[in-house]
Amino acid sequence: MMSFYDYILILVIVLLGTGTAYLKHPRWKAFMMIVPLPFTFASLALGKPLAVSSVIGLYLLLGFYYAVYFFYRKLKLNIVVSILISAGLYCLAGALVLPVLPSGDTFFWGSVIAVFVSGFLLHRFGKEPGEEGSRSSLPPYIKIPFLVLVVLFLIYIKSLIQGFMCVFPMVGVIGAYEARNCLRSIHRQMPFCMMAFCPVFTTIYLLQPHMCLEAALACAWVVYLLLLLFTTKYWLPQKS
Repeated sequence: MMSFYDYILILVIVLLGTGTAYLKHPRWKAFMMIVPLPFTFASLALGKPLAVSSVIGLYLLLGFYYAVYFFYRKLKLNIVVSILISAGLYCLAGALVLPVLPSGDTFFWGSVIAVFVSGFLLHRFGKEPGEEGSRSSLPPYIKIPFLVLVVLFLIYIKSLIQGFMCVFPMVGVIGAYEARNCLRSIHRQMPFCMMAFCPVFTTIYLLQPHMCLEAALACAWVVYLLLLLFTTKYWLPQKS
């Protein structure tokens, strides 16, 4: 049976996915595709404390966008096929990795450090591709049912992938279609997303033993918004 937060998650993904499609600039698209609203409500829908699987899931998130680029640009597959294959690989990897993931504080903190350093290095040595953006070409009557089906599928398999569900690119499955002409620009933002999520995850992990998950997530949002305030130039389009 679906919970209240499952329905809220569907609504959030539909609104974000639809809104992202009508943004033109690649940075705006990337920003909307990685804003942690889906993570927040997916965590509430999952109903479990933050675990290391969500941290490791950031590597799978990065891999999803690289996979879409590889299948679409390099192998010349249809963009929809490329997205479906990449999403399937994400879920398969999550289901296979979850049972063998170590638990405990040591592995969690080691994973947070590894993800942050990886994001820093990728961001530091990556190049701005300077691609042109584009607006939506997919009608809402196709877009919205597809987004709903994606979220329903994730809800159905959430026991198999657990924390990996929380960072699954729910908006990205549509966002990648709309950003198919500027995929490298999306890649450029993913390393910064990895760095930005580390303090968010750290806040939740430290607070969740002492308060309810809703309160821990609310505090994490304060951290995220403060981080966003001081790093605007890395997230959003700049005036020329």
